[in-house]
Amino acid sequence: HVNQVTGEFDASGADLQADLAGEGGPRSVFGFITEAARMRRDAGTAPFTVMSCDNLPGNGHIAQKMITAFAELKDPELAAYIREQVAFPNCMVDRITPVTAQADIDDLAERFGIADQWPVVCEPFTQWVLEDNFGAGRPAFERSASGAGCAGWYGDCDMEGIPLNVR
Repeated sequence: HVNQVTGEFDASGADLQADLAGEGGPRSVFGFITEAARMRRDAGTAPFTVMSCDNLPGNGHIAQKMITAFAELKDPELAAYIREQVAFPNCMVDRITPVTAQADIDDLAERFGIADQWPVVCEPFTQWVLEDNFGAGRPAFERSASGAGCAGWYGDCDMEGIPLNVR
């Protein structure tokens, strides 16, 4: 719901309008996140972290801007709480997709019977790079089997340079 011309929040969707009007329970991700933030704030429970998994530079900043803009339309006090208390770390998935080779085209046709002149292949290496910006402290990703490919960083960081710096 980012206006592609202005970069601002676009609240014109039907689900967003229903959430803003308070018609029943939340219908959009914006409605669910802001309602969860409101419930935690009202209960005196620590705020949560919103981890955007869109592989876009500055995805945490974009998520914060869009969710806070939605909240501003619904409840300005809640928007201030979200802006000040809810963490929105940036992240990226580091997985290189090399140029398609003829061998990739041939392998796809031979193994799966699919004729595709430009299949997308990738290297077996995968790493999830997360900004160390969590509302209730950083989870111990390094202690879990699912977090084995997770790396963190501190402070401001150039997302495009991360793959060169964390290997």
